[in-house]
Amino acid sequence: MLLNNLLVKAIDFWQKHSGLSYLQTHSIYSKILDSDSLVIDLGANRGQFSEAITREFKCSCYAIEAAPSLYSKLPENGLIKNFNYAISDRNEPLKLYISDNIECNSISQEVASSYGLQGEISVDGITLETFLNNQRIELVDLLKIDIEGAEEAVFNSTTDTTLCNIKQLSIEFHDFMPGSISTEEVNKITNRLKRLGFIWIPFSYLLFGMESSDFLFINTNRCKIPYKDWLGFQMIKLLLTLQKTLSLVEGATLRLKTRLKRLLYQLSSS
Repeated sequence: MLLNNLLVKAIDFWQKHSGLSYLQTHSIYSKILDSDSLVIDLGANRGQFSEAITREFKCSCYAIEAAPSLYSKLPENGLIKNFNYAISDRNEPLKLYISDNIECNSISQEVASSYGLQGEISVDGITLETFLNNQRIELVDLLKIDIEGAEEAVFNSTTDTTLCNIKQLSIEFHDFMPGSISTEEVNKITNRLKRLGFIWIPFSYLLFGMESSDFLFINTNRCKIPYKDWLGFQMIKLLLTLQKTLSLVEGATLRLKTRLKRLLYQLSSS
Protein backbone atom coordinates (compact mmCIF):
# COMPACT_ATOMS: atom_id res chain seq x y z
CA MET A 1 0.00 0.00 0.00
CA LEU A 2 2.86 2.38 0.86
CA LEU A 3 4.62 1.69 -2.44
CA ASN A 4 1.39 2.25 -4.35
CA ASN A 5 0.83 5.62 -2.64
CA LEU A 6 4.39 6.67 -3.48
CA LEU A 7 3.88 5.72 -7.14
CA VAL A 8 0.65 7.71 -7.34
CA LYS A 9 2.34 10.77 -5.79
CA ALA A 10 5.26 10.46 -8.21
CA ILE A 11 2.89 10.24 -11.19
CA ASP A 12 1.03 13.30 -9.95
CA PHE A 13 4.32 15.21 -9.60
CA TRP A 14 5.46 14.47 -13.15
CA GLN A 15 2.00 15.14 -14.54
CA LYS A 16 1.91 18.65 -13.04
CA HIS A 17 5.44 19.40 -14.32
CA SER A 18 4.81 18.12 -17.86
CA GLY A 19 1.84 20.25 -18.88
CA LEU A 20 -0.65 17.43 -18.38
CA SER A 21 -4.01 17.84 -16.68
CA TYR A 22 -7.17 15.86 -15.94
CA LEU A 23 -10.52 17.19 -17.10
CA GLN A 24 -13.87 15.43 -16.65
CA THR A 25 -12.32 11.91 -16.52
CA HIS A 26 -9.98 12.61 -19.48
CA SER A 27 -6.25 13.35 -19.41
CA ILE A 28 -5.00 16.03 -21.82
CA TYR A 29 -1.78 17.83 -22.77
CA SER A 30 -2.99 21.27 -21.80
CA LYS A 31 0.19 23.09 -22.77
CA ILE A 32 -0.75 22.98 -26.48
CA LEU A 33 -4.29 24.30 -25.98
CA ASP A 34 -5.30 27.97 -26.10
CA SER A 35 -8.08 30.25 -27.35
CA ASP A 36 -7.23 29.45 -30.99
CA SER A 37 -7.62 25.69 -30.48
CA LEU A 38 -10.35 23.51 -31.93
CA VAL A 39 -11.65 20.63 -29.80
CA ILE A 40 -14.02 17.88 -30.93
CA ASP A 41 -16.01 16.11 -28.23
CA LEU A 42 -17.26 12.72 -29.48
CA GLY A 43 -19.84 11.38 -27.07
CA ALA A 44 -20.58 14.71 -25.45
CA ASN A 45 -23.33 13.35 -23.18
CA ARG A 46 -24.72 16.45 -21.41
CA GLY A 47 -21.71 18.55 -22.38
CA GLN A 48 -19.68 18.31 -19.19
CA PHE A 49 -16.36 18.02 -21.04
CA SER A 50 -17.29 20.59 -23.71
CA GLU A 51 -18.25 23.12 -21.08
CA ALA A 52 -15.14 22.48 -18.99
CA ILE A 53 -12.69 22.68 -21.91
CA THR A 54 -14.16 25.92 -23.28
CA ARG A 55 -14.24 27.48 -19.82
CA GLU A 56 -10.60 26.51 -19.19
CA PHE A 57 -9.08 27.53 -22.55
CA LYS A 58 -11.70 29.79 -24.21
CA CYS A 59 -11.36 27.55 -27.27
CA SER A 60 -13.91 26.39 -29.85
CA CYS A 61 -15.56 23.01 -29.31
CA TYR A 62 -17.73 20.84 -31.55
CA ALA A 63 -19.90 18.69 -29.28
CA ILE A 64 -21.35 15.57 -30.92
CA GLU A 65 -24.00 13.53 -29.08
CA ALA A 66 -26.17 10.75 -30.52
CA ALA A 67 -29.01 10.55 -27.97
CA PRO A 68 -31.61 13.31 -28.61
CA SER A 69 -32.51 13.50 -24.92
CA LEU A 70 -28.90 14.34 -24.04
CA TYR A 71 -28.27 16.47 -27.11
CA SER A 72 -31.12 18.77 -26.02
CA LYS A 73 -29.25 19.43 -22.76
CA LEU A 74 -25.91 20.41 -24.32
CA PRO A 75 -24.73 23.86 -23.20
CA GLU A 76 -24.61 26.82 -25.55
CA ASN A 77 -22.02 29.39 -24.54
CA GLY A 78 -20.94 30.84 -27.88
CA LEU A 79 -17.87 28.62 -28.11
CA ILE A 80 -19.70 25.29 -28.43
CA LYS A 81 -21.38 24.02 -31.60
CA ASN A 82 -23.73 21.09 -31.01
CA PHE A 83 -24.44 18.22 -33.40
CA ASN A 84 -26.95 15.37 -33.03
CA TYR A 85 -25.04 12.51 -34.70
CA ALA A 86 -23.79 9.06 -33.87
CA ILE A 87 -20.19 8.88 -35.06
CA SER A 88 -19.91 5.53 -36.83
CA ASP A 89 -18.36 3.79 -39.82
CA ARG A 90 -21.12 4.74 -42.26
CA ASN A 91 -23.25 7.71 -43.25
CA GLU A 92 -26.72 6.37 -42.65
CA PRO A 93 -29.27 5.94 -39.85
CA LEU A 94 -28.44 3.33 -37.24
CA LYS A 95 -29.88 1.89 -34.07
CA LEU A 96 -28.94 3.49 -30.78
CA TYR A 97 -29.80 1.49 -27.68
CA ILE A 98 -30.86 3.62 -24.73
CA SER A 99 -29.66 2.58 -21.28
CA ASP A 100 -30.97 3.37 -17.81
CA ASN A 101 -27.45 4.77 -17.27
CA ILE A 102 -27.18 7.86 -19.49
CA GLU A 103 -23.45 7.23 -19.89
CA CYS A 104 -24.07 3.81 -21.45
CA ASN A 105 -26.23 4.62 -24.48
CA SER A 106 -24.57 2.67 -27.27
CA ILE A 107 -24.82 1.16 -30.75
CA SER A 108 -24.14 -2.11 -28.89
CA GLN A 109 -27.25 -3.57 -27.28
CA GLU A 110 -25.15 -5.53 -24.80
CA VAL A 111 -23.32 -2.41 -23.63
CA ALA A 112 -26.55 -0.47 -23.14
CA SER A 113 -28.10 -3.43 -21.31
CA SER A 114 -25.30 -3.47 -18.73
CA TYR A 115 -27.30 -1.07 -16.53
CA GLY A 116 -30.77 -1.79 -17.88
CA LEU A 117 -32.11 -1.35 -21.40
CA GLN A 118 -34.88 1.19 -21.99
CA GLY A 119 -35.31 0.65 -25.71
CA GLU A 120 -33.90 1.59 -29.09
CA ILE A 121 -34.18 4.56 -31.42
CA SER A 122 -32.98 5.46 -34.91
CA VAL A 123 -30.33 8.20 -35.12
CA ASP A 124 -28.29 9.74 -37.92
CA GLY A 125 -24.92 8.05 -38.30
CA ILE A 126 -21.90 9.82 -39.76
CA THR A 127 -18.22 9.00 -40.13
CA LEU A 128 -15.58 11.21 -38.58
CA GLU A 129 -14.14 11.77 -42.07
CA THR A 130 -17.48 13.04 -43.38
CA PHE A 131 -18.08 15.24 -40.37
CA LEU A 132 -14.68 16.91 -40.69
CA ASN A 133 -15.15 17.42 -44.42
CA ASN A 134 -18.65 18.87 -43.95
CA GLN A 135 -17.33 21.34 -41.36
CA ARG A 136 -14.20 22.07 -43.41
CA ILE A 137 -11.96 21.13 -40.51
CA GLU A 138 -8.38 20.36 -41.50
CA LEU A 139 -6.61 20.37 -38.13
CA VAL A 140 -7.92 19.24 -34.72
CA ASP A 141 -6.09 20.29 -31.56
CA LEU A 142 -7.85 17.75 -29.34
CA LEU A 143 -10.16 14.86 -30.15
CA LYS A 144 -11.91 13.46 -27.09
CA ILE A 145 -13.57 10.06 -27.65
CA ASP A 146 -16.07 8.54 -25.22
CA ILE A 147 -18.56 6.64 -27.38
CA GLU A 148 -19.39 3.46 -25.46
CA GLY A 149 -17.89 0.80 -27.68
CA ALA A 150 -18.04 2.47 -31.11
CA GLU A 151 -14.30 3.20 -31.08
CA GLU A 152 -13.54 0.39 -33.51
CA ALA A 153 -16.04 1.70 -36.07
CA VAL A 154 -14.55 5.20 -35.87
CA PHE A 155 -10.93 4.15 -36.34
CA ASN A 156 -11.71 1.61 -39.06
CA SER A 157 -13.35 4.36 -41.13
CA THR A 158 -10.74 7.07 -40.48
CA THR A 159 -7.65 7.37 -42.68
CA ASP A 160 -4.08 7.72 -41.48
CA THR A 161 -3.97 11.15 -43.11
CA THR A 162 -6.86 12.38 -40.98
CA LEU A 163 -5.40 10.93 -37.78
CA CYS A 164 -2.09 12.64 -38.53
CA ASN A 165 -3.94 15.97 -38.58
CA ILE A 166 -5.01 15.53 -34.96
CA LYS A 167 -2.62 16.91 -32.36
CA GLN A 168 -3.85 14.77 -29.46
CA LEU A 169 -6.52 12.20 -28.66
CA SER A 170 -7.97 11.46 -25.25
CA ILE A 171 -9.83 8.15 -25.48
CA GLU A 172 -11.96 6.05 -23.17
CA PHE A 173 -11.89 2.55 -24.61
CA HIS A 174 -14.64 0.25 -23.39
CA ASP A 175 -13.08 -3.20 -23.63
CA PHE A 176 -13.92 -3.63 -19.94
CA MET A 177 -17.62 -3.84 -20.90
CA PRO A 178 -19.19 -7.03 -22.32
CA GLY A 179 -20.23 -6.72 -25.98
CA SER A 180 -17.97 -3.74 -26.55
CA ILE A 181 -14.65 -3.34 -28.36
CA SER A 182 -12.16 -6.15 -27.73
CA THR A 183 -8.81 -5.73 -25.99
CA GLU A 184 -7.16 -7.03 -29.17
CA GLU A 185 -8.77 -4.21 -31.18
CA VAL A 186 -7.69 -1.64 -28.56
CA ASN A 187 -4.12 -2.89 -28.96
CA LYS A 188 -4.46 -2.68 -32.74
CA ILE A 189 -5.61 0.96 -32.57
CA THR A 190 -2.90 1.82 -30.05
CA ASN A 191 -0.18 0.29 -32.23
CA ARG A 192 -1.53 2.12 -35.29
CA LEU A 193 -1.34 5.48 -33.52
CA LYS A 194 2.18 4.72 -32.28
CA ARG A 195 3.21 3.91 -35.85
CA LEU A 196 1.84 7.28 -36.96
CA GLY A 197 4.06 9.08 -34.45
CA PHE A 198 1.89 9.40 -31.35
CA ILE A 199 3.27 9.16 -27.82
CA TRP A 200 0.97 6.95 -25.73
CA ILE A 201 0.34 7.51 -22.00
CA PRO A 202 -1.99 4.95 -20.34
CA PHE A 203 -3.24 6.92 -17.34
CA SER A 204 -5.96 4.38 -16.58
CA TYR A 205 -3.34 1.81 -15.59
CA LEU A 206 -4.19 3.22 -12.17
CA LEU A 207 -7.74 1.84 -12.47
CA PHE A 208 -7.96 -1.88 -11.77
CA GLY A 209 -10.21 -3.61 -14.31
CA MET A 210 -10.49 -0.46 -16.49
CA GLU A 211 -6.89 -0.20 -17.70
CA SER A 212 -7.80 1.35 -21.06
CA SER A 213 -10.40 3.88 -19.92
CA ASP A 214 -8.10 6.93 -20.05
CA PHE A 215 -5.51 6.77 -22.84
CA LEU A 216 -3.78 9.94 -24.05
CA PHE A 217 -2.08 10.05 -27.45
CA ILE A 218 0.09 13.06 -28.41
CA ASN A 219 1.14 13.58 -32.03
CA THR A 220 4.90 14.20 -32.03
CA ASN A 221 4.78 15.26 -35.69
CA ARG A 222 2.27 18.04 -34.94
CA CYS A 223 3.26 19.11 -31.44
CA LYS A 224 6.47 20.76 -30.32
CA ILE A 225 7.18 18.94 -27.09
CA PRO A 226 9.90 20.45 -24.86
CA TYR A 227 12.49 17.94 -23.71
CA LYS A 228 11.50 18.23 -20.06
CA ASP A 229 7.89 17.41 -20.98
CA TRP A 230 9.00 14.47 -23.11
CA LEU A 231 11.10 13.23 -20.18
CA GLY A 232 8.08 13.63 -17.91
CA PHE A 233 5.94 11.56 -20.29
CA GLN A 234 8.51 8.74 -20.20
CA MET A 235 8.71 8.84 -16.40
CA ILE A 236 4.91 8.73 -16.12
CA LYS A 237 4.71 5.73 -18.47
CA LEU A 238 7.36 3.92 -16.43
CA LEU A 239 5.62 4.68 -13.14
CA LEU A 240 2.23 3.65 -14.53
CA THR A 241 3.69 0.35 -15.75
CA LEU A 242 5.24 -0.26 -12.34
CA GLN A 243 1.92 0.51 -10.68
CA LYS A 244 0.08 -1.89 -12.97
CA THR A 245 2.65 -4.60 -12.31
CA LEU A 246 2.29 -4.02 -8.57
CA SER A 247 -1.50 -4.35 -8.84
CA LEU A 248 -1.15 -7.60 -10.77
CA VAL A 249 1.25 -9.02 -8.18
CA GLU A 250 -1.00 -7.95 -5.30
CA GLY A 251 -4.00 -9.50 -7.04
CA ALA A 252 -2.17 -12.77 -7.68
CA THR A 253 -0.94 -12.86 -4.08
CA LEU A 254 -4.47 -12.31 -2.77
CA ARG A 255 -5.87 -15.09 -4.96
CA LEU A 256 -3.10 -17.45 -3.82
CA LYS A 257 -3.80 -16.69 -0.16
CA THR A 258 -7.50 -17.34 -0.72
CA ARG A 259 -6.80 -20.70 -2.36
CA LEU A 260 -4.43 -21.72 0.44
CA LYS A 261 -7.04 -20.85 3.06
CA ARG A 262 -9.62 -22.97 1.23
CA LEU A 263 -7.17 -25.85 0.92
CA LEU A 264 -6.25 -25.70 4.61
CA TYR A 265 -9.94 -25.59 5.52
CA GLN A 266 -10.66 -28.64 3.37
CA LEU A 267 -7.73 -30.53 4.88
CA SER A 268 -8.78 -29.71 8.43
CA SER A 269 -12.35 -30.79 7.68
CA SER A 270 -11.43 -34.15 6.17
